[in-house]
Amino acid sequence: LKEWKQAKLDEEQQKEGKLLIWIGRDIIAYAKAYLKTQGKLLLIISGICIPTLTFIGIRGGWILGLLAGILDFLPLFGTGIILIPTALWQFMVQDYIAAVVCIIIFIICAVLREVLEPKFLGNATRLPSIGIWISIYAGLQLFGGSGIFKGPIGYLLICTIYERIQQKE
Repeated sequence: LKEWKQAKLDEEQQKEGKLLIWIGRDIIAYAKAYLKTQGKLLLIISGICIPTLTFIGIRGGWILGLLAGILDFLPLFGTGIILIPTALWQFMVQDYIAAVVCIIIFIICAVLREVLEPKFLGNATRLPSIGIWISIYAGLQLFGGSGIFKGPIGYLLICTIYERIQQKE
């Protein structure tokens, strides 16, 4: 009886270990998908900002566009940290058209990020886009800036555990 109990205990520990391995693999896969998504978004945002800022005649438009794309990668910064001050400056030097274009680019980039990020992540991780979007929002509400990462990782953990439990049944 004692040996049978030990065998059952060992079997349960192995199942728990496998679950942890599956969770670890899923988190690594999510991190890779997240970085890939951010790279795509950087290219899209920079691809919008660089030519537009250069075309409307803003000095250093290509650098500002590249910085907007890079800073969009960082939580809580976004393209606004570049485009809003640029718009304000253009307004102060009375280039109203350039100022309005900067605001429009900012709005376009913000909307694109909100729409494309969950879609890209959902496609890469096989998780529903709406679930990722909600987890990002919930993470921000619960944890502030770090919730951008914590929310989707929590969602991923819940989905992974649920999936593994379903496989056992």
